[in-house]
Amino acid sequence: MIIEQWIEEQREVFALKESTFQKRVEKGKRAEKEIYSYFIGSGVRFFRFEHPGELTDKPLPIEIKRILEQAGYLRFDAICRNPDGTVFMTDLKFKAKAPPFYVNKNDYREYWKVTFILPFFVYFYVESEDKIYRHEVTSYKNFKTLPMPDGNRVYEIPEELVKPVER
Repeated sequence: MIIEQWIEEQREVFALKESTFQKRVEKGKRAEKEIYSYFIGSGVRFFRFEHPGELTDKPLPIEIKRILEQAGYLRFDAICRNPDGTVFMTDLKFKAKAPPFYVNKNDYREYWKVTFILPFFVYFYVESEDKIYRHEVTSYKNFKTLPMPDGNRVYEIPEELVKPVER
């Protein structure tokens, strides 16, 4: 009886995690829709990188995801060109509300490496305001680092380094 109860509890936990993951995917797609629409309206041309997880209808096992991240995949959403010809890399984020703006520490360090070759911008879609914000990646030495419940660490991006975009 105890084993059956534990198995049932684990099924509920897994269903909740799967539901939470699916909601996060939907929110990410909402951010992409809003930000890519902004790009199109502003004359920004872009090429989206297909994330390996988008190439299948099943979530990638965490081990595969980690290997791909080590190889440099899954960090950036697109390479873009402004109407003036400036080329930049970008990553798009969904936020229910903000500030503060947080970015995964490991991701941000990868963005920073790119800045030695191309500018890198993080775009945030903030649902509560229906606004888009832009942050140009810069040195993270003075950023506040915070732990997250999932064990990851994030940088808190100072508010003065995040600007709203005009739509």
